[in-house]
Amino acid sequence: MMVQEGNGLGKIAELIRLAMGDEVPVEAIGEQTRFTEDLGMQSINRLMLLSLLEQECGINLESHMAQLVELETVGDTMRLLDKLAAGH
Repeated sequence: MMVQEGNGLGKIAELIRLAMGDEVPVEAIGEQTRFTEDLGMQSINRLMLLSLLEQECGINLESHMAQLVELETVGDTMRLLDKLAAGH
């Protein structure tokens, strides 16, 4: 998945919903949405989201843990995935 494609935000929003359950409406998720403050995401949900992102993007995120723990928003996540997909 290339996040910069038109469906990037929608795809990540859907993965967030899968990680957290149906209580989070996909339409409520935007680039500025914060995982903890806005969505109430718990650690287990973040781990599940990372696992889903790994599967969807085909990127091994384990070697990027320092960057992953600093992600606060959906937009931060999209930019990191774009960077990783581009091989940087």
